[in-house]
Parts: sequence; structure tokens; C-alpha cells
Amino acid sequence: MSISFTTFQNSAWKDKIDLELKGKLESYTNAPYLTQPQGIYAHHEAQLVGGVIFQKYKDILWIDALWVDEHFKRRGIGRGILNQLISISQQEDVQNLQLNTFFSEAKSFFEACGFDVISQIPNWKYDLTCYFMRKSL
Repeated sequence: MSISFTTFQNSAWKDKIDLELKGKLESYTNAPYLTQPQGIYAHHEAQLVGGVIFQKYKDILWIDALWVDEHFKRRGIGRGILNQLISISQQEDVQNLQLNTFFSEAKSFFEACGFDVISQIPNWKYDLTCYFMRKSL
């Protein structure tokens, strides 16, 4: 048997891997695997100044990314976005918000917003420590 390798991206191959991963996760969890990211966006007039991408799974809302434009930080936008997430979480019976971050500024922000560091992996990626964080609702 001859195997070859490539870095060529093929959407059909990506779809196959995603489908296999979906099946494996569903078999382990006995629940449907839903990966429909949602977003909340903050804007000032027509300018995007912040946002969050998140996914809900059972009673957990996973924050994939939360971002605030450098010129709009420290104006309550990040907390406003988190308040919107909490509001959605309460409507959908979410018990926990979870995320990971590599950035100490983000870690401090989330701790100030009531998140706890559950675990950390030193030098995980790009020689940065990864912090896994959770906020119980």
C-alpha cells in the first residue's frame, strides 16, 4: 500500500474529517454535536468595536473569541458583551460560561468578571500559558 501526503486543502476532505469527528463525539457523549457558532457584535455608528463568537453545548456556553478594538477598551464594552452572553445563557438554561486564553490581560479581565482559572498548561502554544476558565451562573 502506498500512502502520499499533501498540504493541499480540499473541502471534501475537511468535510469528511469533520463528519468523522462529529460521529466520534456524538458516540462518546450520547448527544447531538452542534457546532453552529453564534456572535454578538458591538458597534459605534458603522464601526465594529467589539464582538464575541460562541457556541452552546448542553448547559455550557463556550466562548471561542471575545475581542474589543484597542481604541475602545476600558469603556465597558467587554463587560457589556459578557452581560449579553449571560442574558442569552439564562434564556437557554446554561449553567457555565467557559473559555481558554493565552493572554494575561484577557485572563485578568475575565477574572475581574467572575471567571475562575480551572487549569493551565504552561508553554502550550507559542510558548504562552493557556488558561482554561469557567464562570458558573
